[in-house]
Amino acid sequence: MIFAPPSGGAPDVSQIVMALAALLNNFDARPAGGGEKIHYGELGCGAGGNALITAAANPGWLVTGVDGDPANLAEARGTAAEAGIGNAAFIEAGASLEFLPPFDVVSIGRPWSSLSPVAQNSILRLLAETLKPGGLCQVSYHLATYWQGAISLQRLVREAAPGGVAVAKALAAAGAVSFAGPAGETLLENPEALGEDLLNPDWRPLLHADVAAAMAGAKLQFAGSACLIDNVAELSLSAAQRAILAHQKNPVMPRMFEDICRPAPMRHDVFICGAKRIGNAARDAALAGITLCLSAAEENWRLEFPAAGGMARMDEGFYRPIFARLQAGPATLAELTALPGLQGERGNLAEFIAVAIGTGHAAALPNRDAPMSETCRRLNTILVRRQLAMGRQDMPARLAVPALGGGFSVPLLSALRIIAQAPDQITAPWRRHFGNVI
Repeated sequence: MIFAPPSGGAPDVSQIVMALAALLNNFDARPAGGGEKIHYGELGCGAGGNALITAAANPGWLVTGVDGDPANLAEARGTAAEAGIGNAAFIEAGASLEFLPPFDVVSIGRPWSSLSPVAQNSILRLLAETLKPGGLCQVSYHLATYWQGAISLQRLVREAAPGGVAVAKALAAAGAVSFAGPAGETLLENPEALGEDLLNPDWRPLLHADVAAAMAGAKLQFAGSACLIDNVAELSLSAAQRAILAHQKNPVMPRMFEDICRPAPMRHDVFICGAKRIGNAARDAALAGITLCLSAAEENWRLEFPAAGGMARMDEGFYRPIFARLQAGPATLAELTALPGLQGERGNLAEFIAVAIGTGHAAALPNRDAPMSETCRRLNTILVRRQLAMGRQDMPARLAVPALGGGFSVPLLSALRIIAQAPDQITAPWRRHFGNVI
């Protein structure tokens, strides 16, 4: 079993993933433990799922969720009270945040491409005023190069609502129009692919350059991708593409090349305030202390994975012994790369951690020895029962885990067994790999 990122294909928005994204690109960022004094904010927190998971898994942090819907805030506050979470606050958008300490970490809960210009400007002002120097911000958005074929379709469906999808299908069947590109065709077959944005008048897919320019207005600089494997240039662009890129001086061009050469439905970017650069030696020293655990059973190890120009393959003599060692329990990167008999390059710690985590084989443990807490158990029970009540049985459930400093996603059936405290019914590989996680 591989433990997937949160629903919708988005990566985990935990502080450690953001810090690793920045660290892989030589920014001075450090993963924070659950007992540290960290202020984590989520802007557009909805009913508080991610904010509550973060608060429960990191009892020493202050977590603040901000949302414009009073009903969402009431639900989040009610869940916090029911689960016994005392370190989370939920505030209505537009309220003064002057009484709060500055943020160390901010996650923007809704896609940037789904927000109105007014909402975007409000967030940028808040980031400029409240994010600490060295603070991290994660922002996701629909990528224009992927969705461009669906822009006219989305507009047609919206203008013809409530029967817009039927109108679009009838028009396509009549042969009067074609929706260019796979995104338009996919959306026509599966309108749920855009969710609420199918009828959102503010929806507009973007390029990285658009978002980077907006964030620069709040004095934030691009630090890396929360999809960690995307931080390895050799896996993001082909050799021929990198050769052309080498002649470009504009710092936005690497991401522009990625957007054009391998368009994906969404980007998940990490930005940093008051960026401080570090050298490779300092970066590797920080990475060496990161603790990893295995998150894929041996039968699901996949040493081949999609990359620029086709499939890439991990060096079996290097990765397989490391994964085998992690079957026995968590270990630091320094311990793993010091294993005897490893074949291949031991020095490229950045690429190793990006590939191991980015392909779903490993997860970082900022709180290695933290046992499962009763607060997390209560919250997980509430979240799973709520998911069942909403009829979302086909979606993975995301659970709070102190050792991981956040959450991870598992099939709903496994989540039910976990909250029932029946670990003997959970697959042996899961139990072995995560040890004291549950």
